[in-house]
Amino acid sequence: MRTRSPLEPMRLLILGGTGFIGPHQVRYALARGHRVTVFNRGRQKETWPGPVEELFGDRDGDLKALEGRDWDVCIDNRTTLPIWVRDAARVLKGHVGQYVFISTISMGAILETATLLLFGPSPRVGPPILTNGSLQLGAAVLNVQALSMIVLAVALVAAQYWILSKTVLGKRLRAVAEDREMATALGMNVNVMIFITFGIAASLAGAAGLMFANTFYITPGDGEAYMIKTYVAATMGGWGSLRGAVVGAFIVAAFEVLVPSLPVILPGLIGAIPSFDALFSPTASTIWLYLAFLVVLFFRPQGLFGEAVQQRA
Repeated sequence: MRTRSPLEPMRLLILGGTGFIGPHQVRYALARGHRVTVFNRGRQKETWPGPVEELFGDRDGDLKALEGRDWDVCIDNRTTLPIWVRDAARVLKGHVGQYVFISTISMGAILETATLLLFGPSPRVGPPILTNGSLQLGAAVLNVQALSMIVLAVALVAAQYWILSKTVLGKRLRAVAEDREMATALGMNVNVMIFITFGIAASLAGAAGLMFANTFYITPGDGEAYMIKTYVAATMGGWGSLRGAVVGAFIVAAFEVLVPSLPVILPGLIGAIPSFDALFSPTASTIWLYLAFLVVLFFRPQGLFGEAVQQRA
């Protein structure tokens, strides 16, 4: 296979493309100037911002549309059965330069099940960061664990800011996130940068678990709920923006903590507004959060502090 320039448009085959993360992959690839082909059953129609070739078939035994075609990269999104991955790989063997299988959620399920087998389903409480005692400041009594969580969170955010903005490593990480192909053309080892990013993200997730484990009961299946909130915060703030992630986290916290507290903060409104308690219950506050999330996505798809993806000429 000939050597291809990192900036040359690629021929991409996306298995799926109309569900899960497929539509986002297609739009991102089109914005980068790549030629995109999607393979699916044709049950769900999408409106694309550019030309997309559509091949119809079924992962379960009907892969004829893929035979005899060549692509630079195949992206295989999450599937129901491992045998489907095997069959697609056999058909495409020798016809794609790279075969990328998205296994993040599958690996998460494997790790969650392994943790469940090792530690059992019973809720547990983790150790405190410092101590479970309290601190007396005048008339106020402050929980040491809560203060430790705040201090550690601020320190971690400050450390991320310093790494990303003040170090050569941080500049390389940002360059790869901004334009992977240009970073490759400049001689950066993109795979190493991705591994480092994953390691930092995993470390931060572990630190968050350490902070929450002593305050809330934890089980192996708790990660999904926090993952959704994290996604909402990052998307509202803007992907790739540390400032946006912090602001998004405060927005989520405001809806989860401040909104349900309004009946206590403003008791005079309880009688003035019909069903005031129901409008600002914990369940209702979650609905308000997702409505705010949709509003932000409608008016600023890139998030409050994110940058819009530019179409490459």
